[in-house]
Amino acid sequence: MGVSRAGLLLCARATAVVVAIAATTAQLVDFGVYGQRLQALSMMTHDSIFGAVSLGALGVAIVAAFGAALLKGDRRVEFAFLAVLLAMLLALRIWQPPHVLALGLPFSIAAGVLLWTVAPPGATRRLLREGCVVLVGAFVIHGVGAWVVQQLGLGPDTWGYQLKAVIKHVGELSGWIIVAFALTVVAHDRAGVSSRSSVTRIRAY
Repeated sequence: MGVSRAGLLLCARATAVVVAIAATTAQLVDFGVYGQRLQALSMMTHDSIFGAVSLGALGVAIVAAFGAALLKGDRRVEFAFLAVLLAMLLALRIWQPPHVLALGLPFSIAAGVLLWTVAPPGATRRLLREGCVVLVGAFVIHGVGAWVVQQLGLGPDTWGYQLKAVIKHVGELSGWIIVAFALTVVAHDRAGVSSRSSVTRIRAY
């Protein structure tokens, strides 16, 4: 028996929450117990477990957007453009050049606009918008939090700095998981419509 649409979208939210709790726990245990010696538990590097999960979620979102662009339906150009923008963001996250946030800002804004509007009205669009809100929140917290910890003189070896980092990275991780789920659902829906259209044409002959 297939999973209902509501169940699938609930699974997306639940997955994001569970992964966020696990990542937060791992980060704080690494800091409080192991003194940041276990890099595999730190979210502040892509070489860690949850850093890889975050990159993987963005990768899934790219594949789903590209798949949606290849399938028949409206907004194929928008989905293709979205896939390119997300791929640019992934490349920047892996490369990590100087001023990576400033370099990625135009791509982030353009991708955010498309993510907000590209899905058909309904539950999946709402889920995509939830992911956008979480990602924007993570970006804002990173900017404001960086200023706050600097003003307070808090370094990476303080709980205040770690909490700021946890909120930012967990938000980013959760946001991309939600977006990846939602875009996968959109691509699946478009595949179903394309398949039904093909069957209808075959029967017409």
